[in-house]
Amino acid sequence: MLTYTEVEVIQFLRPDGRKRLCSVTLDHDLHAEYTAMQIQGWRFEAEVLTTGEVSLTITSEDQDEAISTVPNGPAVPEALARMLAYEFGSREAPTC
Repeated sequence: MLTYTEVEVIQFLRPDGRKRLCSVTLDHDLHAEYTAMQIQGWRFEAEVLTTGEVSLTITSEDQDEAISTVPNGPAVPEALARMLAYEFGSREAPTC
């Protein structure tokens, strides 16, 4: 039985915005929400800001649905999980 879900995140790299595909491990209980997000044409994107913080978005070709800025490190997967649960699940609003 899986206890985690690997989610894809497009990371924009400085200085020119090159794209790199990364993966982040989230709890498997978010698998249905992640699948729903992908089916609807949404994806995760991330960029490390000059402050060292990470800007995270759930985005499509046309718009950003959710944005969060968090410290780099363990806060990144936690924020992705909150964003995913709030936007595509029936869980409480994020506290970030």
